[in-house]
Amino acid sequence: MSDFLKTTIYVELLNEGTQVWRPVEAIELRSNTFVLLSSDDAATEEWPFKPGEIVSCESRVFADGSSGLVATVKIAQ
Repeated sequence: MSDFLKTTIYVELLNEGTQVWRPVEAIELRSNTFVLLSSDDAATEEWPFKPGEIVSCESRVFADGSSGLVATVKIAQ
């Protein structure tokens, strides 16, 4: 996978009491479909998806007005 371009997508953290989004490095496999890369944060936070899983993403505008792609659905491998 080293030949692919890494990008940042966002994963919602679970059980935080409010919406919190973790930026995560990922590799785009095709339009809006990414594989999540390993992250030290995944070991200490509760994510809906695990590193190595393939996810579908959609655009989202965050509370601060910035925007990004967020992981929404796990794609069967």
